[in-house]
Amino acid sequence: MTDRDMEHFIGNLPLIGVITAACIVAIGGAFYHCGRAGAVPRYGSFQGEPAFLEHVEQMMKAAASLRSEAVIPLGLLVLIAVPIFRARAAPFSYSSGGRLRARDRFLDNA
Repeated sequence: MTDRDMEHFIGNLPLIGVITAACIVAIGGAFYHCGRAGAVPRYGSFQGEPAFLEHVEQMMKAAASLRSEAVIPLGLLVLIAVPIFRARAAPFSYSSGGRLRARDRFLDNA
């Protein structure tokens, strides 16, 4: 992978990640809406989040079985993971072995 390919990958990663996360949340929202159509909310008693949303592994299993309550938070986790993954991938562009292109004139003279 050349420096240019790595720059394109790291540059496009936020766009791809945000679109992917938005699609996951939209699909989960559509499932949630279709499953709850016509339901009247009960405001008299409070119910917290289901137990399977407390741990990522359980949430992934629930999302794999297309439980809408788990698909929506999965999309939000993907959204949170995008900048983390980008920050993890960036050092590989510096250690790719090729000459990095300088963006400043100051660095070109060094």
